Amino acid sequence: MPAPLPLAHLNGTVIPVAEAQVSAFDRGFLFADGAYEALPVYGGRAFRLPEHLTRLARSLRELRIADPHDPATWRAHIEALIAANGGGTMTAYVQVTRGAELARDHPFPASAAPTVFACCFEWSGPPEALVRDGAAVVTQPDVRWGRCDIKSIGLTANVLARQAAVESGASEAILVRDGHALEGSSSSLLIVETGTVVTPPDGPHILAGTTRNLLRELASQLELPWLTEPISVARLRAADEIWIASTTREVLAVTRLDGAPVGDGRPGAVWKRIHEAFREHVAAFRAGATSGASAALQFPVVLPLKIIGQAGPGLRERVLRLVAEHAHVEEESVRERSSGGARYLAITVSVRIDSRADLEALYAALRASDDVVWAL
Repeated sequence: MPAPLPLAHLNGTVIPVAEAQVSAFDRGFLFADGAYEALPVYGGRAFRLPEHLTRLARSLRELRIADPHDPATWRAHIEALIAANGGGTMTAYVQVTRGAELARDHPFPASAAPTVFACCFEWSGPPEALVRDGAAVVTQPDVRWGRCDIKSIGLTANVLARQAAVESGASEAILVRDGHALEGSSSSLLIVETGTVVTPPDGPHILAGTTRNLLRELASQLELPWLTEPISVARLRAADEIWIASTTREVLAVTRLDGAPVGDGRPGAVWKRIHEAFREHVAAFRAGATSGASAALQFPVVLPLKIIGQAGPGLRERVLRLVAEHAHVEEESVRERSSGGARYLAITVSVRIDSRADLEALYAALRASDDVVWAL
């Protein structure tokens, strides 16, 4: 199980993940009344972020929960959290609930503000053994509610299906309703028939997968035929190849279905082409991450810096002294503000940095400092 990284976002504040707490009366806890997104991070940048934010906005709209942020603010919060946790490769999780009131009643509360929580998890891509050998899946009856197109936090049926798969020695459960295979408990479903990729159409019983949408783009580039059609269980069992796709799985070949081999029991030729294209796409994205905004900086440069530390005597002086070892501090720009119920002190300051080496050394020193919880 991946471990959460040290810092989380809760209602606009970055705090240690162990200290992130919400009310016991939050409707996410009492009613599973909320929506979420999980997205991969490569090279310190959230992958397909606009697509994930669009889907989150749609989920909130369908649940009639006020979206607490516009896309630019969402991006700023998510990017800040990724940077605070050291960047690199990870997954980011974002959850919005309808909020809390001191009651438990089904109708919407009159004045509760949405609760926003986000955190990051250790992740380095799908296990290489699954990539190399393929995944085993089992079919399970789909007993979910009628609005699976909403990425709701109400996932009890998904949890039970996934647990049934694990207890059967499989990685995923393919959900079946009215004789048709729809999707996995936490993944999109695709099959290959004589070189054509087939995936079920979007609708109320299927979540529109962001990874699946990328695969459609890549298939077009590879000139692979693509069909959106219902997939009966018989069609699933007869498929030349089966794939599952999601944020953390990327795209995996399924090599066993309900204990029986799929095709010759090895990842298929079409999957190998799409997987290679996927990895190349991610590699290009990573290259953009390392040659993007930070690489375009012209030194010397003046940058705003925000640092959060646990409040205590002398924190401001120690932090500014540390910063001054690597940059010129514009003293008149220094501001401070308490946060997290006065447990933390946020210090903002403008600094002049003379070289990329100084910038990297500054952030390395801040990450290593026991005084600093978060810096951006």
